[in-house]
Amino acid sequence: MKELVLLKLGGSLITDKTRPYTPLLEVMDDLSQQIVTALRSQPDLRLVLGHGAGSFGHVAASEYKTRDGYPVHPLSSTEDAIPPKTITGRVLPRSGIRPLRSTAT
Repeated sequence: MKELVLLKLGGSLITDKTRPYTPLLEVMDDLSQQIVTALRSQPDLRLVLGHGAGSFGHVAASEYKTRDGYPVHPLSSTEDAIPPKTITGRVLPRSGIRPLRSTAT
């Protein structure tokens, strides 16, 4: 039986939250190698990978004071700040993983 696992990589893990818009590429490379190892050792594993925004999303969240409950205008500011190809387009393919990208709206 194929096992379906959701793995969420937290934004604090994959970005430097002390420096705006700063991905931790070495960490992402290491994580992608671990993911490849898991997928190769467990061929029936189906993996759904999600990730937080970290230092990309927190800049917009701070600017629009979302912690205080204020709505974000425009709503997509946080989403637009995330470099979608950093993980899915650059890091994972170098490891041999071909991700399907989806953005919830």
